[in-house]
Amino acid sequence: MELCVNYTSEVKELFEEEKIDFIDYFKLYSINGDLSPFDWCAKNKKVIFHGLVGHGANAASKRFLNDRNWKLQKEYYEKSRCPHISFHINIDNEEELESEEDMIETIMKNISKVRKICDYDILLENVPANIGNKERNSLANPEFICKVIEKANVYFLLDIAHAKAAAEVLNIPYQKYIDALPLDKVREIHLSGCELNNEGLIRANHSEMKKEDYEMLNYLLEKCSDVRVLTLEYGPYDVNTERILPSYDKVDDKMKQNVYDNLLRLKDVIDRV
Repeated sequence: MELCVNYTSEVKELFEEEKIDFIDYFKLYSINGDLSPFDWCAKNKKVIFHGLVGHGANAASKRFLNDRNWKLQKEYYEKSRCPHISFHINIDNEEELESEEDMIETIMKNISKVRKICDYDILLENVPANIGNKERNSLANPEFICKVIEKANVYFLLDIAHAKAAAEVLNIPYQKYIDALPLDKVREIHLSGCELNNEGLIRANHSEMKKEDYEMLNYLLEKCSDVRVLTLEYGPYDVNTERILPSYDKVDDKMKQNVYDNLLRLKDVIDRV
C-alpha cells in the first residue's frame, strides 16, 4: 500500500526538509487548471492527477470529452508515472440532472473513450450530497454508486469525508452508508475531515482528520481487500464557497505541522497493515 498527499507549499517544504521522504505520490488538482508545480512534483515523486489535465473531473458530464488535448494528457500521465485515472461520479454545476439510466450511459460512453486513449485503470469517486440542491442527491445514493461501478466495470475511489457528508444529508447512518458502498472495488481512499459552514451544514472541506476518521480508516482497511493508495487530502478548502484553495505560494506553520503529524500517523497505519 502506498501513501499520497495533496501538493501544497507546506508539503513542498516538508519534503525539502527531508521529513516526508517516505511518501510515494504527490497529488495535484488538475481540475483547477493550475499545473505549475508539476515539474517539481514529477522530479521528486510520482504524481496522481485528480481528473484530466486542464479542467473537468465529472464522469457523468455531457461535456466531459469536449476540447480535450489527448496528446498532452498522455504526456502528463507518462511523466507522472500515475497508477490510475480517477473522476467524480458527478455532473458539471451548470448541467441539468438526467435520469440514472442516462447518466450511467453517459459515464460508460466517456469511460470508453478514455480507455481507448489511455491504458490505465479507472477509478470513480463518490461525491457528497447537497442539502441546497436536493435533486442531485441521487448522485450520492449508494445504490446508484454501486450500479455505476458495476456497469462501467471500473474501480472505486472512496472519499470518507464525501461519504460522511452524504450520509448526513441523505439521513442514513454513516456506518450503514459506508457498508452499502462497493467496498470490494476500492483501490484508493481519500482521507480528510468535515466541518460545518456558516449555515451549520456539514461540508467535506479537506480539514484535518479526527479520531473518528482514523477509526473509519481502520475499519475500511479490514473490509477493503484491494486498497492500493491512501491519499491525505488535508487543506486548504473554503467551507462556505466550497472552493479548493491550494496554497502554492506561502507556508502556514500550523497547517505544516498538522500535515506532518497526519502523514506520520498514516505511515504507521500502512506499516501495520
